[in-house]
Amino acid sequence: MGALPFFNTMAKQGVVSEKVFSFKIADEGSSLFLGGTDGDLYTGDIEYHKVDTLLGYWMTSGGQISVGDKPAVTGFHTIIDTGTTIMYGSPSAVKKFYAHIPGSKLADLLHGYYSYPCSKKPDVSFSWGGKNWPISHEDFNLGETKKGSGMCVGALSGQDLGLPDGLWLLGDSFMKNVYTVFSFDKDVVGFANLK
Repeated sequence: MGALPFFNTMAKQGVVSEKVFSFKIADEGSSLFLGGTDGDLYTGDIEYHKVDTLLGYWMTSGGQISVGDKPAVTGFHTIIDTGTTIMYGSPSAVKKFYAHIPGSKLADLLHGYYSYPCSKKPDVSFSWGGKNWPISHEDFNLGETKKGSGMCVGALSGQDLGLPDGLWLLGDSFMKNVYTVFSFDKDVVGFANLK
């Protein structure tokens, strides 16, 4: 208890030149870079967003999720979390999101999860006032509700996780689609296109 986290200790000891770490999360070939970014893993500029440190998370504000070119839910806070597999929002916001995917409905026996026709392959993206960051169909689709049903489970679940209303949690289902940068130096989180 009370010990500095590993990365903070490295920064304090001067082992890393910048208090920055970055991730490429993938099914195979994931990468964690300590002390900066790995330019071999992303292309173009990194789009940075200010982090609100009030709750102690890598949390940004002004989030928007869209289906195609239509915003479905706007104005929420977002925690970017490598320790979370899928994505979570409040039940009411997630219901509003899935209303933009024809044929979607609450999944039977899966609390807070929604299913949608597998044939639909919705174009889902997040933004924070800049570029839209799309989620691949493979990362949004958690698989069929049951074999041969034609209904797939979406990787965005509406659950009350004890977080304040209007706070979403984005994990690997989002992060597999971007190169993610966390900066203690500037209190920002950034995203770039993967190579």
